[in-house]
Amino acid sequence: MESLKRLKVIGMTVSTLAALQNLCDSPRLAPLTHWLHIEGCQDLTMFNIPSMDFHAETMSSLGQIQLHAMSELEEVVIGNRQPILLPLQDLQLSSLPKAKLVWRAMFPNTLRELKSEGCGAIDRLIKLEGEANGSGETVITIFPDLYTMVLRRLPELKSLYDGERILNFPSLKTIKVEDCLKLTKLMLVADGLKEIECERSWWEQLNWGDERTKSFQHLYKPMYID
Repeated sequence: MESLKRLKVIGMTVSTLAALQNLCDSPRLAPLTHWLHIEGCQDLTMFNIPSMDFHAETMSSLGQIQLHAMSELEEVVIGNRQPILLPLQDLQLSSLPKAKLVWRAMFPNTLRELKSEGCGAIDRLIKLEGEANGSGETVITIFPDLYTMVLRRLPELKSLYDGERILNFPSLKTIKVEDCLKLTKLMLVADGLKEIECERSWWEQLNWGDERTKSFQHLYKPMYID
């Protein structure tokens, strides 16, 4: 592929860390990678974006990452302690039964779509590293461009955020929820939200006594499952 002179954009699927390292180290292919799917890697227990195996600075056009089917992966750490330039717009996590998410201080806040499905250990969608619980409710914006949020088959998910802070999603238009029975409150601010696509049974068991959840009462859209 490195010999293809007219190559401008590629999407890659890798199943070993060695293959990922080779891709990141390729001066020809790394800058052209717009879509990256990482699956398998059964010995992997922790994955950082970026990390020693995954260099954000060499993949300057990467807009979509999907992590899929890694049964031993316990932690996905997104971001760095230094400024990060990764132009990530789409992050998808699927079939990661042990994995939890940790967001470091410097992470890609250019996300437009965040999807998590089949991740049985996730109890908080957003957990900021080192974040202490505040003494009072505070509204913060960390994903100014997020447009779509998809939450499917997350049996332990109880909240979108750790602690008492409330997340503001100024660009959010669609939330899709399926089989997240422990998520009973929608503790977020999303003034532009247009629809919440979900199962009727989940919608009816939401805590409508909560004022923030109540503000989304008119946005129900039935979910049609193929």
